[in-house]
Amino acid sequence: MGKKPEEYSIQLAPLPAVSFAKNDIDFIDPTGVNHDSLGVGLNKALYNFMHGVGLDEDIRSWFEDRVPRSKVKRDFIAQALCEK
Repeated sequence: MGKKPEEYSIQLAPLPAVSFAKNDIDFIDPTGVNHDSLGVGLNKALYNFMHGVGLDEDIRSWFEDRVPRSKVKRDFIAQALCEK
């Protein structure tokens, strides 16, 4: 998203003059989505993935707010790897 923000209809906020890393860049999303409400769930998802736990759980359980069911097929990554 940071390399081509126009493809995601967002605007990047100016970067600070000095920063340690550029992996968390503020942006303006005109859709009105509350990205902060996703933060806790996304942090849980990343932690679980990195530690290989909870991978068979319904990902919606990691979020406090209602989250729609995933539209990605369970074998999406396996299929993508087979196409190589």
